[in-house]
Amino acid sequence: MKWNEINFQTKTWRIPETKNGESLTIPLTEQALEILHQRQIANLKTEFSESEFVFPSNSSSGHLADPKKAWKRIL
Repeated sequence: MKWNEINFQTKTWRIPETKNGESLTIPLTEQALEILHQRQIANLKTEFSESEFVFPSNSSSGHLADPKKAWKRIL
């Protein structure tokens, strides 16, 4: 998920290309928008302030790709 795919005015997330090659626009709830806004603020306070990704990472891809390890730590 990239920041340029999120539109806070229209409250949508536009996925430019899905697995079937088509774009998809997903409506976002107020709760989702608030979480994204908080994520934006949190990213600004880290080394990821310039990242294009909503969930940046130090991985080679630059973004969180597989959260299995994180979920295992939480659970």
